[in-house]
Amino acid sequence: MTIIRITRSMKFEGHSDIMNSVVTQNGFFRLFRGDLIKLKLRALRSGAWFRVLRRAERVLVDLTIRVVYEVRSRVLAKALLSIMKKLEDASENRVSRAIRDFGFPCTRRLSWLAQKWGNGFAEAWAFDFSFARFIAIMHINTSGIARLL
Repeated sequence: MTIIRITRSMKFEGHSDIMNSVVTQNGFFRLFRGDLIKLKLRALRSGAWFRVLRRAERVLVDLTIRVVYEVRSRVLAKALLSIMKKLEDASENRVSRAIRDFGFPCTRRLSWLAQKWGNGFAEAWAFDFSFARFIAIMHINTSGIARLL
C-alpha cells in the first residue's frame, strides 16, 4: 500500500465529496476503485467525460477501474488525480463557479468597506454563503442583461 503526500500544487480544497474522501485528515490520500467509479458516473451524467478528457485519459481511468482495487503506484495516482481534478472543475455548475470566483471576493470587499464605515456586524458578511450566493446570482443576472443589450 502506497500512500502519497499531497504537495502544494495538488490542493483540492472546496471540491466535491469524492475528492474529500480520497484525501485523509493528515494530507495523504488513498485512491480506490469505488472513488473512480463515482467520479466517472458523475462526469458521464454532466457530460464532462467526453467534453473534457482526451481519449488516453478516459482509457487510463477505465483500465484502472477494471484492473486495480487500490492504486499503489505513485505515477498512476498522480495521473489519476490530475484527471479527477479536471473532471471536478468541469462538473462545477455556473452558480457554484460564480460564488467562488465573484461572490466571496465581493462579500469580503463589502465586509471590509462596511467595517471601515463602523458597522460591527459586517465582519460576518465575508463568510456568509447566502450573501455570497446572492451577490453571485445578481452578478450573473446583470452580466446576462448586459450581453443582451
